[in-house]
Amino acid sequence: LLLAGIPLEVKGTFEMAPGLTMVQMTEDLSCPPLIPGFALKPPPLWEVKDPKEIIFEKAEDEDGDMVKVELGSGSFGRVYAGTFRGHAVAIKQMPVVGEEIIKAFRKEVSITFRLQHKNVARCFGGSIMKKFVRLISERLEASLHDDLHVTQMEMSAEYVRNVIRQVAQGLA
Repeated sequence: LLLAGIPLEVKGTFEMAPGLTMVQMTEDLSCPPLIPGFALKPPPLWEVKDPKEIIFEKAEDEDGDMVKVELGSGSFGRVYAGTFRGHAVAIKQMPVVGEEIIKAFRKEVSITFRLQHKNVARCFGGSIMKKFVRLISERLEASLHDDLHVTQMEMSAEYVRNVIRQVAQGLA
């Protein structure tokens, strides 16, 4: 049986009432679909379908314009403050400059989405758009980067050992 070019097989039938039969079907994986590249595959759990769920925090700049609150930037893109489904988040936004970026992004978000550890920032998901991709993760109050490079905080040997231990636990 074909439905929209997808081969299906009947798994069972159930008579619901006289003249009314329910048919249980599944995709027939032994037969390729007639439409190349088309398959009944649910989207990944991490994929954010509605970009309107990602809300950027904004602040007034020196010219009086409202701009996104930037938390940081790097060679891959910028990180902004925002909210997602009621959570304070960091939104890593990277420009799409080719298919390789999207492929690498899918890999990164699918791995980070599954990580569950108290020493690893939680990943809420990601979004792929025409011009850029966004990775949405838990926004942390403290930053080791800021401690090292911005405030240049004095760190005792005990503090350094504690940081190393926490990083190792998060990687284990």
